[in-house]
Amino acid sequence: MFIRVLGPLAHSFGILAFILMLAWLLCFRGGIDLYSAHHPNKILNVHPFLTFFGFIFIAGEAMMAYKTVPASLERGTKKTVHLILHLIAICMGILGVHAAFKFHDKQNIKDMYTLHSWIGILTFFFFPLQWVVGLIVFLLMARKGRAESMRSRMKPWHITGGRVLLYMAICAAMTGLMEMSPGGGHSGESKLVNVLGVVILLFGITVDVSVAHGLLLPL
Repeated sequence: MFIRVLGPLAHSFGILAFILMLAWLLCFRGGIDLYSAHHPNKILNVHPFLTFFGFIFIAGEAMMAYKTVPASLERGTKKTVHLILHLIAICMGILGVHAAFKFHDKQNIKDMYTLHSWIGILTFFFFPLQWVVGLIVFLLMARKGRAESMRSRMKPWHITGGRVLLYMAICAAMTGLMEMSPGGGHSGESKLVNVLGVVILLFGITVDVSVAHGLLLPL
């Protein structure tokens, strides 16, 4: 019974994490603005918002969509929904990473010197690569009705790769939150960031377990 509620529970954690992320950036960090000239922190704030929303929230929903959309839908429709959601995630991720580099340029800060940046850039590199391989193998080749054996061999690797990328994105988010969080754990902002980190992790875990069990729950 508990296994069957993991799908809706994952959706709830994702929405809660999105609300907490937005509240943190608006209430404690001055807002979000990619083009702010006088408040460069607003540019930096675009980075966690879009990378979380793309590489974690939308990507997690995309992983669940393929497993949780109603079984009555055609297989090709499920693949298309899965593909489009991941494409949206990639677009958001590109803007989010651009915001981080733009902030560094404005503040004359060196790029790629933290663990967060290393994990993040690896996630950013492999995410679209996974998408392109999936597009070719599971959608384009499927429409041509060939290479069935290749798709069968690639399927476990594709699923595993998606789950690994989700956890890589979560690791990048956690290390990024640690960098941006104020010193000391007793302020209101620090407590909010801690709760946000836990909720993001719970979202990832419930998504992963839901996908692993192949739940057939409505979105």
